[in-house]
Amino acid sequence: MSSGGFLRLYANDLNRLLRVLDPTLITALFLTLVSSSGIPLPTRAVTVFLLTALVLPSGKLYRSYRQTSLWTLVRRVSTSWALVLTAMLLMGFLLKLSSSFSRLEMILWASGSWGLLLLLHVVSRKLLRWHRVRGGNTRSIAFWGTPSQAVDFHAKLQSLPWIGLRLVAWFEAPHSESMSLPPSMLTCSGGLREMRQWLNSHDVDQIYF
Repeated sequence: MSSGGFLRLYANDLNRLLRVLDPTLITALFLTLVSSSGIPLPTRAVTVFLLTALVLPSGKLYRSYRQTSLWTLVRRVSTSWALVLTAMLLMGFLLKLSSSFSRLEMILWASGSWGLLLLLHVVSRKLLRWHRVRGGNTRSIAFWGTPSQAVDFHAKLQSLPWIGLRLVAWFEAPHSESMSLPPSMLTCSGGLREMRQWLNSHDVDQIYF
């Protein structure tokens, strides 16, 4: 299997990996930084792991970021972690466990975990973006529309190489006005009938209209 194919599979499974890695590292950091009187270590470990694993996805943290900004990722990391902390504070209040933990240690753990989540998610996406710019982990797409729309779409893809979308063919809508195309752009492959025929013998990941 080529490296591009391997990293493509890795990109598809990245969120599954992070769903396990995130709560595992956060739990390990909790056990390292936070001491507790009266609560057995296995109970603390299982509680933190399950709470983190169940609540983090509520902030849409594990969705695809191929066509969204890194700022959106940072915002979702912060929102997801805030939900985990809220759930933990609520559970501690209801079970009257707040006095069992040091506030300073909890603050250190909360801050460190937030930074760890940012590091994991931002760095992993940065690595994928870097790989896409170099031609790996790409998705093939076909486009159907007017020539002016196709030119605008091509220009957008050219300006955003890190999203990893590769235009492999485009087809012209009926009654479209002809226009000159950029040198780097593919020529039109036909109309709607040619598009249907082309799709019968070619596989693409997405079709844009």
